[in-house]
Amino acid sequence: MKNFLLLFVCLFSISKIVALNNQIFTIKSKIISFEELVILRKKIDSVNEFKTLYDDDRYSVRDSCRGEFGGWVKFKDKKTKFEYIFESTCALMINKFKGKYIVTGTLNHMGGFTKIYEITNPLLLKKINRGEKIIFQKIGNKGAKILVNKFGMTTLFTFEYNKRLFHIVSNSSETFISEIENGAFKKIQSLYNKEIHTIIPRILNSDNSSKIFFNDYTVKGLKGKGYFEVDKNNITVFTVE
Repeated sequence: MKNFLLLFVCLFSISKIVALNNQIFTIKSKIISFEELVILRKKIDSVNEFKTLYDDDRYSVRDSCRGEFGGWVKFKDKKTKFEYIFESTCALMINKFKGKYIVTGTLNHMGGFTKIYEITNPLLLKKINRGEKIIFQKIGNKGAKILVNKFGMTTLFTFEYNKRLFHIVSNSSETFISEIENGAFKKIQSLYNKEIHTIIPRILNSDNSSKIFFNDYTVKGLKGKGYFEVDKNNITVFTVE
């Protein structure tokens, strides 16, 4: 009996070691002061609502967010100056992945929702005629493929690592790193054992990493505010306690 228990303990320990070795991301946590958080957040507070969402050699992309009332993403062809648009409520960011534009939209309203689109060719979106008034209800999503459409969760960040596209997603019980598979988020690794409640995440990018801020940093008494720092496969969770 003792030998059996010893064997069981050994096998269990080995399985845990193998699982840890198979983890893609190295995750750390640190405590910071409220004052440190405010200093960092001030660097992005001056960004206006109609900032450039994405820019490359061919397109300049802007967005509009009206919360639960709708929004849009607009690609402007730098050569022809024509604009192409599709419906996307509160676009967070765009990643160009394997030659396609991946548009992450999210909003923490009524339990939260997230919708992620794939744009193969922006010229196939709805073309805007010069002087045409944009009406949210009539934009549609022609030329945009929905990869995932989920209620009860929000997407805080989308990033590429090792030729794979990952999403930091939060639901009512936890925050985790995922990939999209068959129209759903497949959990890859746990990140934070709580829900991240933030209306729209704010992102500060640098050459080497990205900082994703969450919760209301302006209220000093609230706990759980902070940010993630993503640097390739290293992710650090900074929180104010």
